[in-house]
Amino acid sequence: MIERILNSGKIAEFIANIRRDPLAVCEYVHNAIARFGGGAIGWVWKKSAVVPLRLRLMLGLLVMGASVAWAGWFLSFRFVEWAQFSKENVRVLHEAGFVAEPPPAENEASSADENPAAAATNETLAAASPVQKEVAADTVGEASAPVAGADMSASMPEAPAETPHSPGELDRYVYFTLVAAGLCVLAALLAVVPAKFVYFLLEAAYAAWLLAVLGAMRLAFTVPAVLYAADYKLFDKLSRNAIWTASLGVFAPFALLGLLMLLALSLSTVRRLYKIGKNESAGDRIVEAFRTGGSDPRYRTSWYWAVGLCLFVLVAPFIFRGCDWEDPYGLIQGSGTPELQVVKVKKIKKEKKKKKYILNKWSPYILERAKIDDNKNLEEMENETQDQYVADQPAKKGGKLGKGGGKTGGWPKGLADAKVRFIRLEYAGGDWDQDMGKSADYNLLIKFHKITGFPIWKDTESRPISRLSKFPKHYAPPFVFLTGSRGINVSNSDIAELRKYLVDEGGMLFIDNGGGNFGGAVRRLVARIFPDKPFIDIPNDDPIYQQPYSFPDGAPPFWHHDGTRARGIRIGERIAVFYHPGDINDAWKDGHSGASEAVAEQAFKLGINVMYYAFNAYYARHFEGATDGGGK
Repeated sequence: MIERILNSGKIAEFIANIRRDPLAVCEYVHNAIARFGGGAIGWVWKKSAVVPLRLRLMLGLLVMGASVAWAGWFLSFRFVEWAQFSKENVRVLHEAGFVAEPPPAENEASSADENPAAAATNETLAAASPVQKEVAADTVGEASAPVAGADMSASMPEAPAETPHSPGELDRYVYFTLVAAGLCVLAALLAVVPAKFVYFLLEAAYAAWLLAVLGAMRLAFTVPAVLYAADYKLFDKLSRNAIWTASLGVFAPFALLGLLMLLALSLSTVRRLYKIGKNESAGDRIVEAFRTGGSDPRYRTSWYWAVGLCLFVLVAPFIFRGCDWEDPYGLIQGSGTPELQVVKVKKIKKEKKKKKYILNKWSPYILERAKIDDNKNLEEMENETQDQYVADQPAKKGGKLGKGGGKTGGWPKGLADAKVRFIRLEYAGGDWDQDMGKSADYNLLIKFHKITGFPIWKDTESRPISRLSKFPKHYAPPFVFLTGSRGINVSNSDIAELRKYLVDEGGMLFIDNGGGNFGGAVRRLVARIFPDKPFIDIPNDDPIYQQPYSFPDGAPPFWHHDGTRARGIRIGERIAVFYHPGDINDAWKDGHSGASEAVAEQAFKLGINVMYYAFNAYYARHFEGATDGGGK
């Protein structure tokens, strides 16, 4: 067959026509679509005529009933889980009347992580001497023992009576969908009866189905809008738009089904079947125009093309870029070779701590010499964080961050007009936005700009974990930042998303301990992401401490809420998780939380080192063929 086509000379004629008139290819495509598109519609119409009309109506109504019943079940029982709303989101929906029951209150005294006072008490008793423990136990026992003869029932508080919750709007919607589905099923069963009342029942079932679908669309669009209006930090614009886009995709088949049923009810054959009328209707003319192309098929197909292209140009960018896909995170285009900071060790004499004694509250005698932890004292933090080394020589001018050997700075395969961005990860259960904004994260970006000259984004950003996979391949963020002072609640799908980002995409998770019980939450999170990898100490000679600034003693401890050493997870030779236990973000803030300018400078330098390490590791993986083993 192919040989026959080649010998016929049609291909040569086609090529000659295109050379003579390049726009002729549009005409060929136009005619092909008009011929095959119209033929496909005619074929479907002819094949469907084999099925009796009443059976087609019955099947259509059953599908409509099933679809609206599914919509009611999904919105009432699965929508909150599918959208991965946090407890704070559900609480907002409850207050707005969409959800009947509020989320269960967290038991703050259930664990040491959620009860800092209980944790501190337990640690104190664990470190106490046997005499102290015995006295403390006796005291607690006396305080908790009941008084003889006392009426215990009077002292016990009465349990609050449970108040019934009125159904929320999502719950009430399911009742209406059941009514609409019931009407569709009843109309389907009576569709075989050729009577006028059956036709009116068909119209009533269609109207109920249409109202139910419109109600579902209203809820699917209103709920995200309410959450975004209530608190854009807990539920940002991207999350709202993602649900809107998914809802449009879900309701597209509903719209097609509704149009087909409306067209069927307007056909004269259906109306004659139920003894309504015999004249030609608008539905007959629409079907005939689709099937034959009307009196001028070429004009009709041109009109379809124009409308279709206009809709595509208007809607496609909104769907594919503005809602579901993230803008690429590109490295700065250019070429650079940073100058390493050569340092020499400078021993700093530190005053010896004076011995301090503690008196046992329960005894007039001194029981032991206690080790008082004054690490949170600013003066000691200054002494522990200050440089123990000085630059041996000033940095040479001309060397800027990047790769390629140039002096302008940047990476050869970076993106033109790219800007350095700082992106936080959002999560439920804690204060992910601690110190976020112009006063902390953005100060690091400004410092990065002053040192490198690279352009920076106009503001700091945040994304839910689920958005990490929405960045284009090879253009995801080289690092993302995570901080807080309380718990971290993430779903199993978020854990899988983080692991994919860190392992497959080669990104880095930069974690900073903001105080409180965040250290325990971080260790649990990391154990869920990498259950088979140890949380290791990052040695002082690691490359992350060498470029562009040198830290011979490793990461400065700062406030060290969770120890004095930075830890992390390695994948091969690459650091995939960098965890600083000392609230480095606090030193980036305006005023540096009381720390000196020298301490703040150390914090900025360490932040720049981590960012630069992530940029180089990401570039080597995606544009130089490097592996996690370090080879190429």
